[in-house]
Amino acid sequence: MARVYADPSQALERLTADARAPARLSAGQAVAYGQLNGREPTRFRQPDLAHQAATASVPALRTALDDYDEAGRAAARAQALASTISESLPKLREQLVQLSRTIQRVEQAMKGPEKALEAIVREVGLQGARLALSALPRALHLPVELAIRAVERVLDLGLGLGR
Repeated sequence: MARVYADPSQALERLTADARAPARLSAGQAVAYGQLNGREPTRFRQPDLAHQAATASVPALRTALDDYDEAGRAAARAQALASTISESLPKLREQLVQLSRTIQRVEQAMKGPEKALEAIVREVGLQGARLALSALPRALHLPVELAIRAVERVLDLGLGLGR
């Protein structure tokens, strides 16, 4: 920026405020954003070396401006993604809590049949356990029904099953 413009900070403000700046720089309108370094050419004099260097640096400035615009768009995308993630975190936390509870129930059920029955009765209640019982073969109804009643009594009394 300092190689191109005599007042780089003013030029920077003007360039970043104009969405069409890259196109204007390509069209040779760099002076629209401020005075270029060095002595401009006149009818009787060639431009000095500083002005020639400033003019030669305009294409690199255009590329830098394109990169700046892309970085701004990337930052906006990153901010939108961060916002989406922060909105999703509470939902994800709740799903993790539910998953943890499910894992605990599975672990408890794997400790033995009485623990499995206790977990079922706690989770789905007595009516749900009896409904599940109806899906079993008839020969298992009586032993499982007795086990469910035993679990119900233990839970009502606050005793631990097999602990």
